[in-house]
Amino acid sequence: MKKVNVFSKYNLPEQIGTTIGLIGVVLIISFIFPDNDFGVIKTPNFGQFNVLALIFGLICLATNVPIFKVENNELIIFKQSKELHAEFKEIIGGIKNEAIFWGGNFYLSVNEHKTLLLDRLNNGIKLKYLIFNPYSNLCEHASKDFNEGDSNHLFDQCIITIKNLRDLDDEWKKMKKYAKIEGGSLEIKLYSNTPRIRAYMIDLEQENSYSYFIHFLFKLDSSDLPVYKIMNKNSDTVETYKKSFYRLWNDETCILTLSEFLAQHKI
Repeated sequence: MKKVNVFSKYNLPEQIGTTIGLIGVVLIISFIFPDNDFGVIKTPNFGQFNVLALIFGLICLATNVPIFKVENNELIIFKQSKELHAEFKEIIGGIKNEAIFWGGNFYLSVNEHKTLLLDRLNNGIKLKYLIFNPYSNLCEHASKDFNEGDSNHLFDQCIITIKNLRDLDDEWKKMKKYAKIEGGSLEIKLYSNTPRIRAYMIDLEQENSYSYFIHFLFKLDSSDLPVYKIMNKNSDTVETYKKSFYRLWNDETCILTLSEFLAQHKI
């Protein structure tokens, strides 16, 4: 919970609040020092209405005081990332324009929600998937970093993700020409870099949409790590993640498209 003033509570321009607050300050000073020239401002003398001016000035000033308790919904924290699984259907179903899925792998969500993903593509949504290349020479190191007993665990999860994305891509190509709304697209790339994050960036141009971030930590299972659900309105924060994503997405030294990967590796 946090406290806000009346202008924030009712989504009124803060400039109005600042102006009214300044008027309040002037009225209060006028009550204490009526008809005085301070150089920058000359205070009026309200005569018999000085007390009323003081009361009105206090009211104006009070409008800028944070007295209303509101829930801070710009940042919501899930204690464990597995708590987010229950929201996947709502997250995917709520995409309006574009979504970016960036992580080590998505071996569960792609297959579980394939029908819904195809529906969103059919409705003109743009999807980008960026996942870890399991044939990268960093795979064994990353697996140890994640504290996975079986060194093939990460590899296997990535392969499952690739197969599921390949199937999703094949089905989308078949239905694309019959799409309900034009413009839908599915782009899939693999990176050979240290996996650091799982991110679901949803409708980045929509201020009231949310993006979700899970940071990978040394020797901890990602399903036990916290999720930071950040409103895109918090543009400086979300913009940093977006910038990092596109730097990797466009880095030809460590990026393969899905078709390039499948041409190199038969799975």
